[in-house]
Amino acid sequence: MHRLAQYVDQLVNVTSKPLFGDTGGRECRLISVEDIGLWLQSAELTGAMRADVKGNDNLLDVPVFVPYAQVLCVTPVTVRIAAWQAPHIRESILASREARSASKRSGTTTPDRAKPRSKKAR
Repeated sequence: MHRLAQYVDQLVNVTSKPLFGDTGGRECRLISVEDIGLWLQSAELTGAMRADVKGNDNLLDVPVFVPYAQVLCVTPVTVRIAAWQAPHIRESILASREARSASKRSGTTTPDRAKPRSKKAR
């Protein structure tokens, strides 16, 4: 069972650049958790759908399926992630992740991840 399932029918903070156009978190109601994605509901998601569906201004807040590949982060609304939402801290976190993945690709280690030297027996 997914750990996210405990937050079904509650508000969660969702970060998704493909969905919202930036990396800021948005509050959505978690409707359901599937093996390949989430069902989310919010006025902002419905507004985005209205723009795509011409002539249908009567849409209520309908659930929208979002694949995990489009989701960067999901947290319960009770856990505010102000550091992630602050642009300068967010950019620092993303740069750090990129540096670590680049070092993995090249086979080197970053200074903060250097392997400790074993003590030689005396």
